[in-house]
Amino acid sequence: LEDDDLNDNRTGSPVAKVIDDLKEPQQFLNRIEEIYATPDAEAFDIIEFKDGRIFERASRPQVIDGNYVGRVWSFNDITKLKSTELAEREQKLFLRSIIDNTPNLISLKTLDGKFELVNDAFAEIVGRSRQEIEGQYEEKLQLPQSISKALTENVEGTENYTVEEIRNHPKTNATSFFQTSHTIFKGLLTGDPKLLSVSTDISERKKADESQRKLMIQLEDVNKELSQFAYIVSHDLKAPLRAINSLSEWLVTDYGEALDETGQHMIIEMNQRVQRMFALIEGI
Repeated sequence: LEDDDLNDNRTGSPVAKVIDDLKEPQQFLNRIEEIYATPDAEAFDIIEFKDGRIFERASRPQVIDGNYVGRVWSFNDITKLKSTELAEREQKLFLRSIIDNTPNLISLKTLDGKFELVNDAFAEIVGRSRQEIEGQYEEKLQLPQSISKALTENVEGTENYTVEEIRNHPKTNATSFFQTSHTIFKGLLTGDPKLLSVSTDISERKKADESQRKLMIQLEDVNKELSQFAYIVSHDLKAPLRAINSLSEWLVTDYGEALDETGQHMIIEMNQRVQRMFALIEGI
């Protein structure tokens, strides 16, 4: 506005100056007429410009000696504030989209069990909607009391811990195993401790672990059978070798003088082969 616009002492002049710059000019004019038609009314509005600026407008009646003499108008540029609010709202929507599209169960609550935020996966596993859960206490929702209750008196020094939980689906009654990571932190506004819980479904891993456990048991049984088999086979194979060895010793003892050098050499060779066979069996 120029100085002449302000010194004209007429509302119409500055209004005409800016009316074409407004996003909703006719709505702006109608609101002015409505305000002036009710002299004792106070008004508070938001004005948006085509260039993106946003103003708060307040109007209060001016009364002197009981007589209405005009209005006091005030305008406050809140463009940056609104931009910040929109950015925060966009960020919240973005974060909400992330947590609702993750398969993990996510919940944020106070240590006395009041839910401040849950995602769709958590709501589904407890058989309630997000709107039914957020703002309510576990006890009122008749949900199993979590470990957060036990932490109320022992928060200091506790930050992160992980537990395993079993949950039954409310519709199918199927049992699922979850590994839940709990993080305790203090809220930015009040400083009150809160509990952030993120649960990952480990049912498939549990099944794999159980299958591996059964396989290990089977493997141990097979190993025992193999050990018994090896022991029996080695014992049975050693028996004739011992007999051959004894016979060769008897031959040397009883008929050694009757044997020529070639015969004695053959007995020595036979004993060496017996010893090699013993070594092979021991190796098995």
